[in-house]
Amino acid sequence: MASEKPASRIWYMGNAEFDEGRWELRVAGERRAVESKPLALLHALLCHAGEAVTKAELLEAVWPGVMVVEGSLTTAVAKLRAAQGEQGRTIVEAVHGIGYRLGVPCNVRITSDRERFATSLNAADAMPNRPQ
Repeated sequence: MASEKPASRIWYMGNAEFDEGRWELRVAGERRAVESKPLALLHALLCHAGEAVTKAELLEAVWPGVMVVEGSLTTAVAKLRAAQGEQGRTIVEAVHGIGYRLGVPCNVRITSDRERFATSLNAADAMPNRPQ
């Protein structure tokens, strides 16, 4: 008997939602095209909701084991904010001298793969668990 894959989470913040199983961001129900590094940044902030996350912690979470300049983090934040539209600056807040934090309350729902894959795919949809 095949074992069922572990559940994943869908995070809700403001009018945005992040499905970590599909690795996609939706704002007001509309899927946003966002690169993987800004999404990894969002995931790191969601996993530490309510906390300030240092720049060093974010760099390690988004680029594990790779030396990158701090400007890469700033660029990822800018892309993430742009994808979230008007709420972008309030969802990802800068914490002066420390790093960043999630600036809005969030809720999370656990989903099973069976539940996530029960939905139909359209021609333009990204394949779940298939990067790029």
